[in-house]
Amino acid sequence: MNNNNNQSLLEKLSELSDNLAYLSPHDFLLQLPDKICLILNVDSCILWILNEKEQKFQVGYASQEVDDEYKKIELNLNHPTIKRNFNLNNSSVKNKVFYIKDLKQINFRLISKEEIEKRQWFSIGTLVLKSEQRLVGLVDLLIKKTNQHFSFTKAKRKIFKILGNCAVSAIYKLESEDRKKLQKLIHIMLEMTQKYADNDLWKLLEKGASKLVDFKYIWVSKLDHATGQLKTANQEENSEQEVRKSSINKKKKIGITGKAIEEEKPILVNDINNSPLESIYIKHNSDTVSELDLPIVINDIPVRIGKEMQLGSKSFGVINLESDKENAFSENDKERLWLLARFAATRLERIQSEQKIKQLRRIEKQIFEAKNYDKIIEIIIESITNMLQFTLINISLINPEQTAIQSEYVAGRFLSKDAQEEFKKEVSHSLQSNDIQSDIIKNREIEVIDEFDERFDEEIYDKYKHGDLIRVFIPMIEPSTNLVIGTIEVGYEKRYRKYIYEEDIQIIQSLIDYSVNFLERLRAGMIDKIMHEFKSPIGGIRSNVDFLLRHKINDQINKIEKQDKDYIIIKLKDILTDSEILVNQVGELEYLLGTPNSRKLRFTKTNVFKDIIIKTINQLSPTLKDHKLPHNVSYKSEDIDKINICTDRAKLNQVVYNILINAIKYSKEFPNSLKKDYTQFRVSLEVEEQKECFIIKFQDWGIGINEDDRDKIFEQGFRSFQAQAMDVLGSGLGLSISKNIMKQLGGNLLLKYNGNPTEFHIVLPKQPPKL
Repeated sequence: MNNNNNQSLLEKLSELSDNLAYLSPHDFLLQLPDKICLILNVDSCILWILNEKEQKFQVGYASQEVDDEYKKIELNLNHPTIKRNFNLNNSSVKNKVFYIKDLKQINFRLISKEEIEKRQWFSIGTLVLKSEQRLVGLVDLLIKKTNQHFSFTKAKRKIFKILGNCAVSAIYKLESEDRKKLQKLIHIMLEMTQKYADNDLWKLLEKGASKLVDFKYIWVSKLDHATGQLKTANQEENSEQEVRKSSINKKKKIGITGKAIEEEKPILVNDINNSPLESIYIKHNSDTVSELDLPIVINDIPVRIGKEMQLGSKSFGVINLESDKENAFSENDKERLWLLARFAATRLERIQSEQKIKQLRRIEKQIFEAKNYDKIIEIIIESITNMLQFTLINISLINPEQTAIQSEYVAGRFLSKDAQEEFKKEVSHSLQSNDIQSDIIKNREIEVIDEFDERFDEEIYDKYKHGDLIRVFIPMIEPSTNLVIGTIEVGYEKRYRKYIYEEDIQIIQSLIDYSVNFLERLRAGMIDKIMHEFKSPIGGIRSNVDFLLRHKINDQINKIEKQDKDYIIIKLKDILTDSEILVNQVGELEYLLGTPNSRKLRFTKTNVFKDIIIKTINQLSPTLKDHKLPHNVSYKSEDIDKINICTDRAKLNQVVYNILINAIKYSKEFPNSLKKDYTQFRVSLEVEEQKECFIIKFQDWGIGINEDDRDKIFEQGFRSFQAQAMDVLGSGLGLSISKNIMKQLGGNLLLKYNGNPTEFHIVLPKQPPKL
């Protein structure tokens, strides 16, 4: 070498020494192969790092000319060819250079002839990297035949060794940094075990990733399973990130991030512009060159496939890192962050599982407090939608005749309200058919349905796009009879979730079992109350009939004295009143047993006051007398002939009866020094005519209704604390049934004022509804 070359070489070595001092060991090692090529005038350079755990050499760093395919090659440390050529266990090989001038003359280090010819390599020089007695790696110099001026002189060998020592120092520094980062990783993971809210864990995940790797941009995003959208986990702290991620999961171009989630494995791209993934890259930052995406995914989680429980995976989101430098992220960075992401997924699953159990307990409490069939169904649907993020819910019940199963409650954003009603009408199957629901009922088994299942009704399947969904069917079993009473079908779009998770199935089953059991006990308790109330009118009828039989009314009606005749008429009226009460209580029982529409509506021309209201008031006169109440029911005479409409007399009579009997039962106690048993009772009726309807206003001055109970009084089975405290018998069904009847009649029953006085409005349409 001449003096100029020596001076240039010294400057390059000095620059390299400075880089080793000031650059991170990773950045230094990234530059080193290209620097070696430049200094020693070789075509390619490869730095192999020893993976001590797997006993393999892997390409850690390489010059630009080395292709990605070659970088995937691994060299087994214990292979005989390696041992024979390098004798690595011999301490004398430390920093020893091996040179093969013509690679075609030797089967060198397992490199096939095809690999050599493909890259046109002709010669190779190898330096064994050791520190004391520890082997750390190898450095290869690769020379093409076209490089005619290359000569591997002693001076170059000496420089090669100096450069090798720099590599060893950098590797040691890198290992030291790796150990520190590993300690940080362990500390972060320990800290994660102390987080019990998923939002706190998401924040720690972003903070932890920031401590483990250098980057320019970071986004830690949650996967919304319902929509497939990625949403920045800590969006309240950075609203711009939310905008950046809001459209990342488009169907046509999902990006590298979306690909990582789909494949459930990390993706490292060191140079996006020269990567095969450049075509799917979504450019959010103009200066991004390197990208690392790590899905937050848990494996080996129980899922249901068909009727069997198997193991699957579940994605929660993704860590996306970007840099403006090439090769900014190492394999070690990827492995550390991949470990952190998977651990975070495990913790998120645990936290969310605990949250679901807590929610389930709260939901059970809501069901217990609801005491109303429709309200309970509403709670179930809302819970399955919000807590488990299912987009389809279909609750089907077996008909009373036990011949068919009919869809009764449908919810989910995949169907509009009109489509839901249409769906319910169309989805009805005979229990003897080969339909899926019929099979679920027969076999009493939970089943996740495959999209190609032959039991599908093809017309319904295509019309409602069931092919887009993954669905599970769960039988609903009544505890007391152990009979299947229906099925619940839930599902969501399989584009965003591959499986239905066993835990979610168990939560739904627990929720359904609790609800069915509670409704059964609630119904049994109400039936007991109604049956107890039956005893009073039945006893009255029996007593009065017994009196008439003793007077032999059928044979001697003409011989009975006038006084006895009057008494018999009273008894007959009592029988009529008790019969009316019994009819209404049978109506309550019918409603409770689920057959409120067992009798078709019969519309006839009716004078509402004469045929129903006044008649009911007179029928209740004995009840007023029994309660020692004055006959204090008032109305205007001009209202008597005002309402002449077509309606169902029996049904409307039941509503009027319920309102008046409640006014009697819950009249306010009013102690008086002269009449201690006297209880204040007053009811006032008024009619208001509107364009399309009449409004009958019932006012009473009883105990009133608490403001907190205002929205509950029409719920099935609800009884206020005040009513229960009075120790008055009641099932809590009267107002619920009455409101239901009024809706059937095309009108409504409303609570206008809840006290001083309490005022109910019966809204009666002038024209009967179209049936």
